[in-house]
Amino acid sequence: MGFFIQDLHRQIEQLHTEAHQTSKMIIYRGQGLSNDDFEKIKKSEGGLLSFNNFLSTSIDQDVSYSFAESVGYNSQLIGILFQIEIDPLISTVSFAFLDNTSQYSDSEKEILFPMHTVFRIGKIKKIKDRLWQVNPTLTSDNDQQLKQLTNHIRKENQKKNGWYRMTGLMITMNKFNKALEIFNLIREKISAANNDKQFVIYPAIYHDMAVAYQGIGDYPSAL
Repeated sequence: MGFFIQDLHRQIEQLHTEAHQTSKMIIYRGQGLSNDDFEKIKKSEGGLLSFNNFLSTSIDQDVSYSFAESVGYNSQLIGILFQIEIDPLISTVSFAFLDNTSQYSDSEKEILFPMHTVFRIGKIKKIKDRLWQVNPTLTSDNDQQLKQLTNHIRKENQKKNGWYRMTGLMITMNKFNKALEIFNLIREKISAANNDKQFVIYPAIYHDMAVAYQGIGDYPSAL
């Protein structure tokens, strides 16, 4: 499993090198966040934001806006439109244009970032009820706060099981049913092992399972 994730990282780096992107660009991501998670972002305006898994974005604002707007109809979630500014001249973070590799590329014009890419949170504004816009930017390679966060993420990531990281990737790729299959397998293995780790891992598993159930429209199971 770790090999698969490492290989995907290498593919992103290779595609990034081949693209020769040097000009600034704006990309978008529509996403749903719990009220608690969104409040944390609001309180961290000007601070750093890290996405725990591979980050799928689009250059098509309308597609991302529509998704964020639809998520907001769920009373348990806040719809977020991330409007992300990229300046390749100040950041060497790799990202890949998936025009030739993704089955969704014709409609979504997808751009994929590696796991744990870090952004600085810019302006946050309300679009309408239960729909907000957040403007992150890629951080400079010389950002000291970024270096500290990167070290922390590296240490935390070493604690995670490869299967658990894989579920995050499946959610990012909108393969929610596959994510739920892996979640159930992890839960069975933890229960069979019957050790204290289950009390640490279970909350994280159930949180991401809720996200997956929301992704397939099964809101009762997500509660």
